[in-house]
Amino acid sequence: MKNRFLKLSTVILALALLCGFALAEVRTTASVNLRSGPGLSYSIVTSYPEGKSLEYLGESSTDDRGVVWYKVSTSAGVGWVSSRYSELKG
Repeated sequence: MKNRFLKLSTVILALALLCGFALAEVRTTASVNLRSGPGLSYSIVTSYPEGKSLEYLGESSTDDRGVVWYKVSTSAGVGWVSSRYSELKG
């Protein structure tokens, strides 16, 4: 019985984590560039206007200036946006 409860708890926890990541998003707070990597030295893939919701992929990075970059998935592909012009929601 204890073993069955442990397995069920593990499955529930895994599902909760997966759902949590699926609900996380990055919302742009100003016009922002989607870059190929986490920093200004990476190329610009495209730009998004203020108020755009982007799918957060659960990864962030801090550049040498101390700015946090969020890894997101968009219709243009996977890229990074600056926390100076966006915020993590969910």
